[in-house]
Amino acid sequence: MQNRKTINIIGWTLALLTTTLYTFTMYPTLSFWDSGEFLTTAITLQIGHPPGAPLYQIIGAFFSVFGFGNPVWQTWAVAFISPLAMGLSVALLFWSCVRILNRFSSMQPGNIIASIIGALCFAFADSIWFSATETEVYALATLLALMIFWLVLKWDDTSKNKYLLLAIFLAGAALCVHQLSLLVIPAAVVIVYFHQRRTNYKGLLLYIFIGAAGVVFILKALVPFVLWLLSICGWWAVVAYLFITFVALFFANRKAKRWIEFALLGLLFFFVGLSVYFIIPLRSAAAPPINSYSPSTFKTLKYYVERDNYSKPPLIYGQYYTAVPPERFEVENGDLKPIFAKEQKTLFPRMWNYESSMYENGYIEWAGVPEDRVEIGGDLREKPSFGQNMRFFFSYQMNYMYFRYLLWNFCGRTNDVQGLGDYKNSQWATGIDPVDEFLGVSTSELNPQARKAHNSYYAIPLLLALVGLFYQAGKDTRQFTVNATLFFFNSFALVLFLNQAAYQPRERDYVYLLSFAAMSVWLAVGVLGVSQMIVNLIKLRRPKYVAPLFFAVPALMLWQNFPDHNHHKQYTAENFAESMLNSCQKNAILFTNGDNDTFPLWYVQQVKKVRQDVRVINLQLLNSGQYIEQLLHSCYTSKPLKLNISAANYINDYQYGQINPSFDTLELSQALKEFTDKENSVSFFGMQLHAFPTNRFFVVKGNDTISWKYDNLDISRSVLAALDIISSNINERPIYFSAYSVDDFLGLDDYMRLEGFAYRLSENKYSQREIIQQKAGVIDEDAMLANFKNGFIFRNFDAKNLYYNETEREIVRQYLQYTVCLAYKLIQADRKKDALYVCNSIDRYFPAEQHYYPLVWADMAMLYSLLDEQDKAHTYMRRAVGEFVAEIDIYQGLTDRQQSQQRIETLSLIDQWLRLIAQAEEFDLEDMRVMLADSYFSVINPYLQITFRQVERLFAQPGLYVEEIDKTLEQLNRIYALAQEYEEPICSPPAFLQQLNP
Repeated sequence: MQNRKTINIIGWTLALLTTTLYTFTMYPTLSFWDSGEFLTTAITLQIGHPPGAPLYQIIGAFFSVFGFGNPVWQTWAVAFISPLAMGLSVALLFWSCVRILNRFSSMQPGNIIASIIGALCFAFADSIWFSATETEVYALATLLALMIFWLVLKWDDTSKNKYLLLAIFLAGAALCVHQLSLLVIPAAVVIVYFHQRRTNYKGLLLYIFIGAAGVVFILKALVPFVLWLLSICGWWAVVAYLFITFVALFFANRKAKRWIEFALLGLLFFFVGLSVYFIIPLRSAAAPPINSYSPSTFKTLKYYVERDNYSKPPLIYGQYYTAVPPERFEVENGDLKPIFAKEQKTLFPRMWNYESSMYENGYIEWAGVPEDRVEIGGDLREKPSFGQNMRFFFSYQMNYMYFRYLLWNFCGRTNDVQGLGDYKNSQWATGIDPVDEFLGVSTSELNPQARKAHNSYYAIPLLLALVGLFYQAGKDTRQFTVNATLFFFNSFALVLFLNQAAYQPRERDYVYLLSFAAMSVWLAVGVLGVSQMIVNLIKLRRPKYVAPLFFAVPALMLWQNFPDHNHHKQYTAENFAESMLNSCQKNAILFTNGDNDTFPLWYVQQVKKVRQDVRVINLQLLNSGQYIEQLLHSCYTSKPLKLNISAANYINDYQYGQINPSFDTLELSQALKEFTDKENSVSFFGMQLHAFPTNRFFVVKGNDTISWKYDNLDISRSVLAALDIISSNINERPIYFSAYSVDDFLGLDDYMRLEGFAYRLSENKYSQREIIQQKAGVIDEDAMLANFKNGFIFRNFDAKNLYYNETEREIVRQYLQYTVCLAYKLIQADRKKDALYVCNSIDRYFPAEQHYYPLVWADMAMLYSLLDEQDKAHTYMRRAVGEFVAEIDIYQGLTDRQQSQQRIETLSLIDQWLRLIAQAEEFDLEDMRVMLADSYFSVINPYLQITFRQVERLFAQPGLYVEEIDKTLEQLNRIYALAQEYEEPICSPPAFLQQLNP
């Protein structure tokens, strides 16, 4: 290769510059979702969720050594893996682009410049940059995949098998980070095929099939077989394999059977890379505090790697979501497997997930109500038609869950609010208003934080990539096929395999990073092609000056994306976790229910060593018997928990249970004893189904009795264990529930006291009403004020120009909501001095210029008015009602379809507006009442006109919108009652609503 030294220097320079940028903009600590888990398990070498990422953990543990025991430095060192890995990925993509362009273009300077531009556009793309700045596995997985791709390209140029062997080794190692990296294999196989002199379409298709089959074989046959063999033979299987391999290599070398020798070496290298997984059972056997599913043996490692505890979507043939209830059950691996009627099954099932009503609603929203009917056991059952199945596949899975992400990165994005298919949230947009209006996309966004994530590239990167696609297809069919294969298997094929249900808990763009790399290759080719077209068109004497003009494209992407990818002062997740732990009394038990309030707690407890006396228990993980068993051991300064039911019984039984309602009340420990009595169980498809004899329980705490009713008839292992923990520990340890993620308090709602970011289970039952209704129970103003002053962490919330993503904004809203409720409670208790302290603290820590929460501003205005701080009250209220009016003005200007998508959000705004007016009247805050009422009546007529049209549409399918219709009619009643009270003229309802007496 010509200019090799220059190309190498440019590649390393790109790696240095992008790594520096990523490092400056990365999170200095954990972010939300899996980041806290990966940080903790890397620094402390513990066992995260299946299938694990042992290579990432080992690299992280090595990097953390340079933290010298300082938690802040250790965190930074592990977090640095992502910037470094993605920076090196940019260099590898650049080197790959140069090799690809050199195969059909002799213009060396132009090839290099185009490759730089393609690599930089990849570096500054939305999904790439985000993955480079959070502590996750996707940056390292991308690095390994692109390294494999580059090595195979280098082998193609040099024919030196050492590069292929290294690529094979990395494929094995990549499995120890993320399985997605293996999707580079089909493209690598196509390169191997084109290395031959003679090729044809049949041979090409065969090799593409071999590449795809190879990935499936590795994941579904080879790795499971190896794990099974290890579970049977143990370490002797490793010894036997190495002995046989070395003997075979000896004879292959003597007989000069080079292809056999290469195959044996390749398999050996792959297993050497894969052997990193041995760290999982070794560390699990040490019983660390985080030991997901306890894979301490090769047998349990097999279940762990194969993710047996997770549901797997059917790909070729399977059930629709309407298939429940099943015909029968079968016991498989100690669990009940449902067997569905064949009438409810289909080829290529896309609408399959029956596990949640959320999925059912998603399927209906994207494909409509089921159109077909089938008779099963004499009953007529609904099921989607195959046309609906395919409609969901194309509209949601292909378009919404892939093409939208692709266009985010190469066209632009509206905002960072997770989308549900509506016209504005997380839609792709060009930034060209007429085009976006034609596409039905709105880029209007009042929230300045969400507006930072409104990025516009004017579709220039996409157009260049499309030009590059066709230009390469015409100039170099072979490399076009290679890149197309890389793109296909990391986009469309991946969509087919994932078979995602609607809706996902979070956006999934991070799984498609390699397809964005393939698009960036085409973008580089497009730069070269367009440059050549311009040169030919205007006959320039110095064509080398054209390509550099396209540096404006990555510059545009850098400028647009920097504000919402700069996280270097972002501590929200860490602040939240410490605040929640500090909301608990000493030696507390804290129930959580999600990733975002469990992983951050693990991090601050085990890395930062904050409040290690609190035992954090995730209700979802309580479905695992192994997790329950771990609660019986000490965890740092947290003593073992007590249980009525043995851990062995939880592991082997009690997957499912039921409750027989009764008017009898049983002491909870006695109820648990009767639940476990085999005489009270029945056989259910080969499993013992246990039952509580009543749904009314009581526990004695000190001299008080807590009695309640549990309304659910089914009981999971998680609920059973939670009740057992409460029964066995309530007199020895305070028990808390996360105020963030827990919505089901096991029927104990009336005994909950909010003391910060957690509810404490109290011995006293409460029925009083708070000014702002809580999830459960009441506010303990004494405990919460003490925690607010001494336990809540507010680091950097007052920093200027700091970007908060949607999850971080929700956490800030929780801070504000709880503290506003505390201030109201303090005023109710006639503690105005303390209330003023809380309000002033909110004003100082969360300046309105930085944090956009109009409803909080309105409540702050009410509070300041009650505290006789009228200047601050008027400032907050003017700001709040101005935003309320702006929201309605935007709503009024939308199309009918857009208004229907915005309907529920706007209905909620009007509800809050009415609540504030009523509250101002109740507290006799005349200035506040006038400001709220005047602004409200200035926009209520347009809102009513829109609502009438929307309600008429709802009545066309009343069965689907019963709850929404009821809420809307109830609101209309309040609107007309308020208008009558104020003697304000508003538009009359249409005839069909007059009959319903709004």
